Amino acid sequence: MPIRLWFRLTCRLAAALLFVLAYRGSLLAEAPPALAGKPVAAELGADELSLVKAVEAQRIQAIESFYGAVAAIYGNDRAGGGSGVLYDRAGFALTNHHVVAAAGEEGWAGLADGKLYRWKLIGTDPGGDVAIIRLAGRPEFPTAPLADSETVRVGDWAMAVGNPFVLAEDQRPTVSLGIVSGVHRFQEGSGLNQLVYGNCIQVDSSINPGNSGGPLFNIRGQIIGINGRGSFEERGRVNVGLGYAITANQVKHFIPDLLATKIAQHGTLDAVFGTRAGDCICTSVNLDAPIAKAGLQLADKLVEFEGVAITSANQFTNVVSTYPAGWPAKVVWERNGVRTTAHVRLTALPYEPIVKTPPPEEKPPEEKPAEEKPGEGKPGEEKPAEKGKQPEEKQPSEKAPDKPAADKPAEKKVETPPVPSPMPPSKVAPPPRPQISLANAGAIRHADVNLTLALQIVESWKSSARAAAPAKPPAAFRLQSKLLRDDRPVGTQEMVVAADGKWRVDYELDGKKTIIATDGKIWWSVTPQKGKQAISQAKALRDPHFSQAAALA
Repeated sequence: MPIRLWFRLTCRLAAALLFVLAYRGSLLAEAPPALAGKPVAAELGADELSLVKAVEAQRIQAIESFYGAVAAIYGNDRAGGGSGVLYDRAGFALTNHHVVAAAGEEGWAGLADGKLYRWKLIGTDPGGDVAIIRLAGRPEFPTAPLADSETVRVGDWAMAVGNPFVLAEDQRPTVSLGIVSGVHRFQEGSGLNQLVYGNCIQVDSSINPGNSGGPLFNIRGQIIGINGRGSFEERGRVNVGLGYAITANQVKHFIPDLLATKIAQHGTLDAVFGTRAGDCICTSVNLDAPIAKAGLQLADKLVEFEGVAITSANQFTNVVSTYPAGWPAKVVWERNGVRTTAHVRLTALPYEPIVKTPPPEEKPPEEKPAEEKPGEGKPGEEKPAEKGKQPEEKQPSEKAPDKPAADKPAEKKVETPPVPSPMPPSKVAPPPRPQISLANAGAIRHADVNLTLALQIVESWKSSARAAAPAKPPAAFRLQSKLLRDDRPVGTQEMVVAADGKWRVDYELDGKKTIIATDGKIWWSVTPQKGKQAISQAKALRDPHFSQAAALA
């Protein structure tokens, strides 16, 4: 055997042995105590080999459990695209806002079964780069569960799944394995309050162009985040091991607004904070904001927000960016050693298109000097001057699509499509992609769709309740509870809902007792001021305590 060939084989065998030993070490970190304490040997014993095979089988089983739920997302022209993941059997899938912003409000989705399904946009969140679309074409779709992303720790296994570089011609997604590199990261957005990745997960799993909108799974096959951004080299769009995913918990906060067909908005306390001596201090506050009316003042120290202890202004920005407008947030602040707790609704952050309208009006003044120079003293040459100007006008129009919502490296990727734009006469150009307008952010865009989805959710709850109901329903259902205000007990409540249509609610609030009841035909109330009196059904249902009994009935 030649010496050179022998040397190459020796190097390859040594490299393979080092890889096996390193991989075995990572497995033993999660191994039972009986194996974790054993010294690393040059060869794997029978017990160690069986452990490796068991862990490998567990990982493969987890991948098989979610593989069919991962989607490749395309526009109507079936070009380009991103990724998504189905989380509900009715066809609801999560993806990125910047994916649907590029594809339009409808398109095609490819699943691992090799088939393409139509999808339509339900709701989108430009601020946090999340969107919900709905696939059609099957009675039920495969799904993957959403995890509690607060349980994610640095060093956990993480699997990024999607359609990078549109490799999945058969629609079967690509899986890349890595670890969680960091948690509670913050990535600034582009534009005003758009595509902000707050409290996000950083991973070294390969996230490349096309992975956007795809799921990030833990080793148990649960969705811990939605992939959306990566730190790429300045040229070449090459992954360098730094990817970022929106947390599953943030996604859960926005699902109600997205299902309501809204352009979701992110929330703010409408106050500015700074870090001083390790404390988060209020430096500015809008006096009309709910938090100001609740009592927050300048120089107050922010102590807690939604159960999270706040130690700096940056940390607060990181946390508040994961909540939608209108969220009832619990806020704790301190002044002169005295703490105050309040529950306030977050106000909405505006988006750039609502405020920034002048740019289209600024272009015509810039064009006038260019038209006047060639025509000075030669009015007859105005038309040739306009013809000569056409190439200059095309350059900006070709560069305009090269500014994706996600990140600057995407500009390099999109520069190539305009080159083959002239299509052969035999091909028909696809219809223009409808643009997603942000003008009515926070409002329900499609009331009919919203109503349909609400009724479907209620019917789903009814089906679940019927499936869990006993064969013989009880004669009456009784529920006793405490009434709280600012986490302090202020009264008690007892509901009785009978199977024969009788309901009754007895509650004591701030020392005052009230009874509201019905036998199915007559409605009455008993109060300290008016005693017993007949009331209308509408008035009974306006009582928040009695309306709960109606909901149970």
